[in-house]
Amino acid sequence: LDVGGGYGVKGDNIEKWNPHKFKYSCIDVTAQGRCTEFNGEKIHHKDKSFDVVTFVYSLHHAGDASFELLREAKRVAKKYVVVLDDLTGETDHTLNFQFGHGGCQFKEDEPRVCMFRSDREWREIFGNVGLRVQYAADLKELFHCEENYKIKRGFYVLEPAHPKDFQFLSADEQRSFRVTQPANALAPVLS
Repeated sequence: LDVGGGYGVKGDNIEKWNPHKFKYSCIDVTAQGRCTEFNGEKIHHKDKSFDVVTFVYSLHHAGDASFELLREAKRVAKKYVVVLDDLTGETDHTLNFQFGHGGCQFKEDEPRVCMFRSDREWREIFGNVGLRVQYAADLKELFHCEENYKIKRGFYVLEPAHPKDFQFLSADEQRSFRVTQPANALAPVLS
């Protein structure tokens, strides 16, 4: 199941490269192409109904709903939840690209709706919703939307964690977060 799958183009490629091996399904907040519509929070499929649930460059559009979506993905996935998303930009230039791309700001006078997180924040969120990182990689060279859009990306393969696997940040680690404001004031950057 591809959550935030747009028109479902990824499914076309998956089925073309691996005929008869995968059954692709997708949902998005707007029904388009192969994807059916959902409300952006609840995944209306039965428990353990898909082998893998993916979020490919979609969670930054979900804001705080990311927590509920990840819990829902954990419920619906038989084996894995896969997340591929941009990590928080580290410069004013990359922050401008991130918060200025389509879907992050619909009109110039409206607030930006995207939320980009650091690797450390994602790992904390995964732990909080009961998902354990089975594999992770930084894929900054995976795909450049624009020539100057060079930003770190996080790729995570997650599986449901057992209570003994939960690894939350210690109190000292939590206190070590420092909020800084970039010159253009698009968004605070956690470091």
